[in-house]
Amino acid sequence: MPERFAVAVIGAGLAGLTAARDISAAGHSVVVFDQNSQVGGRVRSDHVDGFILDRGFQVLLTAYPAAQRRFNYADLDLQAFAPGVRIHIGDDAHRIGDPFREPLSAFATLRAPIFQFGDLARLMFWRRAITRTPGPNIAARGQGTTAELFSALRFSERSIERFFRPFLAGVFFDPDLATSSRLTELVFRSFFTGDVAIPAQGMGALPAQLAAPLQHHLRLNTRVERVHETLDAVTVHLTDGDTVQADRVLVATDPPSASALTIAGTLGAVPPGLGTTTVYYVADEPPTYARTLDLGIAADGPITTCAVLTNIAASYAPAGKSLISVSLIGTGHDSADTDALLRTQLARWYGPLVANWQQLAVYEIAYAQPRQEPRDLVVMARDVQLSARLYVAGDHRDTGTIQGALVSGRRAAAAILTEMKG
Repeated sequence: MPERFAVAVIGAGLAGLTAARDISAAGHSVVVFDQNSQVGGRVRSDHVDGFILDRGFQVLLTAYPAAQRRFNYADLDLQAFAPGVRIHIGDDAHRIGDPFREPLSAFATLRAPIFQFGDLARLMFWRRAITRTPGPNIAARGQGTTAELFSALRFSERSIERFFRPFLAGVFFDPDLATSSRLTELVFRSFFTGDVAIPAQGMGALPAQLAAPLQHHLRLNTRVERVHETLDAVTVHLTDGDTVQADRVLVATDPPSASALTIAGTLGAVPPGLGTTTVYYVADEPPTYARTLDLGIAADGPITTCAVLTNIAASYAPAGKSLISVSLIGTGHDSADTDALLRTQLARWYGPLVANWQQLAVYEIAYAQPRQEPRDLVVMARDVQLSARLYVAGDHRDTGTIQGALVSGRRAAAAILTEMKG
């Protein structure tokens, strides 16, 4: 007879692990399948010859409420970026600071050719408004595009082109500012009220911490071929020919995989994925000692974000080496031509020593996050129950953020536990 569990979870990303922990804590048997050799889904880190390589450039916003509840920040040994960013325009870099946290940065921010008269006052007014508004209230607002939001806030075209557009190209892979205004306000609220940080041992430390109590429930390197629902159980068919039965199944994968495993049409309209490419370089010396995130404008080249990660967390590389993360929108960039293009732009930023950098790895993430335009986020909490015994979780059910993945896992577990009680 096949093994039988109360709940089988397919996918050991943040959403699946969160749900599995809640279900296990409630006293029910649970098993978690994942096709990869480590937990985390899209939030994983590779350890290669003393370097820590996150699967694409990722950060944790420490103000995320769900992250504060789920993670032990002290054990993660979080390393924070300096507040603000540096914007590169041509050969010049301009520091945009947060005067609420770094009062001395205000002068440099005022001098930078980024904002026009009145923009900073409008930014401070907006900051005050959204930091004093509870997150659920922002999520319940009407919405338009982010471009419409910035127009309504009367930000100048220069500030949009030189700050907001490059910033959100890095956050949402959305240089067109088509993302839902509600999501933009929620994410900026977290930027304003917390730190931008990475764990000392890489972003993969987040799912590893969630998975720690679930070691005996995990089945890694195990691919699920299909699920079959009947009146009294769901059978999980594995590609190795084995089967497992469960009272309920939670599919906690990316939407393409979830669509293949669930009943046709039950996921509803699933937005397409947005992709990104991250290129890691190694240098003998850091090109800058700044602890900021560096941003590029579209007119200057393809780079959206660049960070000297070892300036933030020295543990990301062996002693005497600097690890630089460079990201751009989309995939299909793993080529000598792209490398040459990136080095040309980076040399304008950091000087001729860029030519000596070693390219260490290229990560192309085709589905880095779901598209999140107003049409995709008509409601910010989409259904997690697909049928009597089949459930779904993932950032595509809430928001394409770490916060969204954690909340989705919590909601799915709560729905399953409610049905079990009934």
